[in-house]
Amino acid sequence: MSKRSRQIFSIPSFGQCSNCGVEVDYAEVILMINGRLNIFCSRKCFREWLRKTRVHYG
Repeated sequence: MSKRSRQIFSIPSFGQCSNCGVEVDYAEVILMINGRLNIFCSRKCFREWLRKTRVHYG
């Protein structure tokens, strides 16, 4: 009998874009990497952040 680990996240209805720092009331893209939640105001910001950080996701 195996136990599955589950994580429950509470995501607020507002936050700050991980790329440009703009306060947003919704997230266009939400990405979790190494336990850190990243939210982005637009797909453009998300792509810019990926280019800057060179993060691989899949």
